[in-house]
Amino acid sequence: MKKLLYIALFILPLVCEAQFSRQKGQVFKSRPDYPMENLDKSGEIVVTRTMYRLVFEDDTIPDAYKKMVERFFRQVFSNEYKKIGVQYHLKVEKRAFGDIYIENEKVGNIKDIPTSK
Repeated sequence: MKKLLYIALFILPLVCEAQFSRQKGQVFKSRPDYPMENLDKSGEIVVTRTMYRLVFEDDTIPDAYKKMVERFFRQVFSNEYKKIGVQYHLKVEKRAFGDIYIENEKVGNIKDIPTSK
């Protein structure tokens, strides 16, 4: 009985890790969690604001989205985004014609940002 418990505890993290719907380097989910989910509204970027720069949890996201997040922090004057050393989970949406909204604030169009590739 004890062996079964150890096997279950060993296999559980492996199974849970395979269930993520957002892969490394992607802002939006690649598959929906429930049937009618809109994938264009499922984006999330995790960023920590330090004194001199922004530190992204996932450094492999495209440069265009990193520039959009930097623009978002410059453009928003709310005190909730001015704290240093806080980890922010920003909701990202892709709307009509490539417009990108972060926390319901329009930060630009994905076609306007040049990519470095």
